Amino acid sequence: MDGGLVCGKCYHTALEECVRCHSVRPVLQRTSDGPICASCYNKTYQRPEEECICCHRVRPVVQRTDEGPICDCCYKCPEEECICCHRVRPVVQRTDEGPICDACYRKTHLRPKEKCILCHRVRTVRKRLDDGPVCDRCYRAPEEECVRCHKEQPVHKRTDDGPICASCYYKAYQPPEEECICCHKVRPVNQRTDQGPVCVNCYKRPEEECICCHKVRPVNQRTDQGPVCVNCYKRSEEECICCHKVRPVKIRNDQGPVCGTCYARERRAKKKAAQNK
Repeated sequence: MDGGLVCGKCYHTALEECVRCHSVRPVLQRTSDGPICASCYNKTYQRPEEECICCHRVRPVVQRTDEGPICDCCYKCPEEECICCHRVRPVVQRTDEGPICDACYRKTHLRPKEKCILCHRVRTVRKRLDDGPVCDRCYRAPEEECVRCHKEQPVHKRTDDGPICASCYYKAYQPPEEECICCHKVRPVNQRTDQGPVCVNCYKRPEEECICCHKVRPVNQRTDQGPVCVNCYKRSEEECICCHKVRPVKIRNDQGPVCGTCYARERRAKKKAAQNK
């Protein structure tokens, strides 16, 4: 809008008279006849419901194949090599250069790049606070009680039941288990290759020549200059606001950078305080 960016929760569509029911409601779609509300739009333009060939339930059709219709829950995007991360993942968008996966599409096409208020670097915006934008590296999810383990953990996902931590989320919504082509054990799929699925234990990062040490090693980070291995990739070192020592930055809060040792000590103190309550 003219005043800036507005999120989905805060944005309210204009109230106009619907051309079908003639009620003053929020406009969902503008057609050649005029504005139409959500209720009338779904009745008129909704997808036809047929029996899905996968789950055999009568649901709105999202894709038609040679075998028959597929519903939204059963349909899976085709997996191809992403032009950004060069991994075989489901295609979420096709550009002039080639297919892009969901993670790379969000980084390169959706979120703008601005100067972070914590590290003062121009990076992709992850969160907007009252003071300004925060990048992916500096942003830390708020800690709340998980609805499954009932521990104070950083919120990984918000479900209908409440916030859930990363550990419980992956236990409850872990990827499908299939037989790994390397160890031949039925485990959660971490990567799909041309030969078949690969589990977490067998999957290895692609090895390329590091731009720093010029050795062929597993890629830990891709920069504008090229790939960087694990040994050469380091976090920025700054003076910690707790111990006042120059160490690699673990998180950044409102006061400044915090090292890994002080961050772990603070988390242990919070857990003890929560147990005592």
